[in-house]
Amino acid sequence: MILSFLYQILFFPLLLLGIPKWYFKMCRRGGKGSGLSERFGRYSSFKEVKLGAIMMNAVSVGEVNLALKLIRRWKEEDTQQEFVLLVTTSTGKKVAQDASLPGVEVIYAPFDIPFVVRRCLVRYQPQQFLLIESDFWPNTLRVVAGKKIPITVVNARLSPTSFQRYRKYPAVREMFFSHLDHVLVQDSLGAEQWLELGVSKDQIHITGSIKFDQPFSAHPSPSSEVALICEQLRKKAPIVLLASSHGEEEKWFYEALHEEGYSLLIVPRHAERGDEIMKELVSSSIWQRSKGPYSGEDHVLLDSTGELSEWTQMVDVTMIGKSILSKGGQNPCEAIHAEIPVIVGPHMENFQPLIQELIAAGGVIEISDQSQLRFQLKQVLESSERLEQQTRIALEVLKKHQGATLKTIQFLQQS
Repeated sequence: MILSFLYQILFFPLLLLGIPKWYFKMCRRGGKGSGLSERFGRYSSFKEVKLGAIMMNAVSVGEVNLALKLIRRWKEEDTQQEFVLLVTTSTGKKVAQDASLPGVEVIYAPFDIPFVVRRCLVRYQPQQFLLIESDFWPNTLRVVAGKKIPITVVNARLSPTSFQRYRKYPAVREMFFSHLDHVLVQDSLGAEQWLELGVSKDQIHITGSIKFDQPFSAHPSPSSEVALICEQLRKKAPIVLLASSHGEEEKWFYEALHEEGYSLLIVPRHAERGDEIMKELVSSSIWQRSKGPYSGEDHVLLDSTGELSEWTQMVDVTMIGKSILSKGGQNPCEAIHAEIPVIVGPHMENFQPLIQELIAAGGVIEISDQSQLRFQLKQVLESSERLEQQTRIALEVLKKHQGATLKTIQFLQQS
């Protein structure tokens, strides 16, 4: 109770202090004019969905993509079901809107202010409130629970840091978890963690990971442009992809490999960093995708959105970003599904225990420095047998999560 009271007292001044920085960041990412008033519970009179839709809360672009994956599969089961997707960033909103899914309204998540959250709920009157992976806001949870709307954490995930924090501070987890109705976890380890944090056994359900639930079918063909560029790059050297990089990882990657006889494909997590990255790398041998047609450069900086899947299919090896100099990692499943060998850095915390299982089985290679990266690339690319074995093992590990999306939907439909 004391913690909740302190939160109410401190939230408003902290919000006022943070709004200028948040607004500047949103504008920098193209969010100005994209409906930011929605964060204050102000909506247009036009309603894209009927009352009683399922409301999903997704924070990062990764969680938005996961929500879209869940919605697409749900639509296959029930074409009439409608959804309201709450997002936090302008990038996430653009990704969701570009998907153009029928019966889905995309809006910014309301600030964690009780009357603002109530406005949102009154406007849409959702039948269920789903939290994608994790993002707990005390007032939002309290108001939603007060409206007798079931709250479910879907694809529930706790980072090692979050888990230890909740263990250490029972009052914090009580403020969040006491309002949850169900927690759909990815594996038995996740179930044990949530049980240890005080969630009752009958609220915890193992459904597998939606993120790792890959359809093992033919991939859509890359565009003729992508195929032609990669064909020209491969004539020079094998193509090595740095996928979803953060911070100074682009420079680290480029310094490690640009003189080693590889064609480098760099895909930053945030495309708007393209000009900044080019200034850091200071090279005329890099083609920046956003600046014009390809003219034969040795390396590519893909500072655009929505194309990573096409390019991933055309490379020889993928290095996973946010795992080298940043922490948390990015999703390796797309590359694994495309049967591309995967290398990760030492910081894949957001994808445990999957990554440990993949490393132990030999389905993914872990490196910690530039010399190890160079050595492992050489080993993989010079041995077709090792390459084939690594991709086969990785696919076998992923297959354990097949059907997780449908299993999640079936549970939610029965709730």
